Parts: sequence; structure tokens; C-alpha cells
Amino acid sequence: MLKKRTEESKSNVVSDQKMRQKELTKLSPALRPHSLVKTSCDDALALFLIHLAEQVKESFYVMAVKFAVLYRDCLISYRRQTQLEELGQQSRCLASVGDVIDAEAESLLLSAEDLPDICNYFMVNYMSQLTGELWAPEKPDLEQLVESLCEWLWAQNLTSTHLIRQK
Repeated sequence: MLKKRTEESKSNVVSDQKMRQKELTKLSPALRPHSLVKTSCDDALALFLIHLAEQVKESFYVMAVKFAVLYRDCLISYRRQTQLEELGQQSRCLASVGDVIDAEAESLLLSAEDLPDICNYFMVNYMSQLTGELWAPEKPDLEQLVESLCEWLWAQNLTSTHLIRQK
């Protein structure tokens, strides 16, 4: 009888340690056990699409590819807008075209860490411009994809930003 209790207490201690580790990981990105994996936004989106390809139907995957292209474009547009605002504040004159990095080069500079930062901007501002377009994914599908992307980035240790969905 004593032996069983000891084995049970050991398994309880191990499971308690695992639970604490999970809680620390969820609660505080600074306490995560591993350092972040540095990955470009393009590579992260490609890896996310590969991950989805194994789990979803073809029609949903086609929509996910459209989402990835739109999300990447939104990130680049958002970054450009931010750069122009910063340039405007620094020097009260219009920035020349050469001051803003081209989209291809800029996407290489942006990391997976930047992707969750624009999820609200993407849903509220960027996609509202595309309302009514036949090829644009529906809002519920976009919400699901944004949430899935952010959770996947977190699970893969590609970002320190954990999405908290408010209802």
C-alpha cells in the first residue's frame, strides 16, 4: 500500500511540474523555456501554409493561401505607413520614393515576430477596404485563420506575442 502511494505521489509531482511549465508558458512570454526562433515573415507564412495543407480540405487551403498573401501585403503596407509617418514627423517634408524600401526587400526584413502585431489592423482596417470583392475570404474564415496563425506562431516559438481573444 505504501509503495502505491509513493508511485502515485511521484506521478502527481511530475504532472504538477508539467502543468506549471504549461502555465508559465501561457502566462508570460518572458518565462518561456526556449528562445525565439528568428524567422522571416515570408518563411513563417509558408510554414503555416504547409502546416495547414496537412489538416484542411483543398477549398479551405485555397482560401488560406489568399489569406497569407493578403496578410503579408497588409503587414508591408502597415510598415510603410508607419515609416512614412515617422519620416514626416522627423522632417516635415514629403518622403521620396527611395526612402521607402521596396516590398520584396521589406518582406525579408520583417520577422515572424511582427505578424501577430497587425491582426486587429488586418481585420478592422485592411479587410474593410476589400469588402464586397468576390475573391476576398469571408470575415468568419479570416478570423479563424488569423487566430490559427497567431496560435501556430506561438506554439512554434516564432513569436513572443500570445493572442488573447476577447469576447
